Amino acid sequence: TDNWKEGTDCWAWDGVTCDNTTSHVIGLDLNCNCLYGTIHPNSSLFNLVHLQHLDLSHNNFNHSQILPSFGRFTNLTHLDLSVSYLSGPIQIFHLQKLQVLSLGANRELTGELPNSIGQLEYLEELDLVNCNLFGTIPASFGNLKKLTKLDLGGNNLNNGQFPSSIGHLKNLVELHLADCNFSGTIPRSLTNLTRLISLDLSYYNFEGSIPQLIH
Repeated sequence: TDNWKEGTDCWAWDGVTCDNTTSHVIGLDLNCNCLYGTIHPNSSLFNLVHLQHLDLSHNNFNHSQILPSFGRFTNLTHLDLSVSYLSGPIQIFHLQKLQVLSLGANRELTGELPNSIGQLEYLEELDLVNCNLFGTIPASFGNLKKLTKLDLGGNNLNNGQFPSSIGHLKNLVELHLADCNFSGTIPRSLTNLTRLISLDLSYYNFEGSIPQLIH
């Protein structure tokens, strides 16, 4: 952010993208910028209500929460807050235009996956690896028909049986569910995932046979 000078054109600022027609700031990419400190509810960040892409990954926000203020970004299609030392509940599953959501490796996050996650009908990539989530994968997960990449590994999603709703995500190319405390058998619904290239189901004690996944 060294070239962010007051009185200069923000079109030339590193990490800032503006709309050619409206001049609104629609993109902010500050990943790996050594940012440190708390994200406050009154931060000027939340005035950028036209943002479509926001990447604050690989910084240190000192245990800040993902505040309800993030809900002001109703135009967001890409949000990456991974590896940013965030904590508390995840309060952004209502941003219905999201196509990419990455919160991975924020180990102080808390809570369950809400049933409302099924409303993210445009979601193509979801990374919630090692986010300290618990509970079950809701049945509405099967509504995420556009998902191509899904990583929920390292969470305590101990609903017993492997969630059959995953088998409805027929566009999946990558599925990573390592160490989520599932048990029982691997459902035959996984045979629906005909586009799957990468599958990680490590650290389980599944029973029975492995369904034929090669088509």
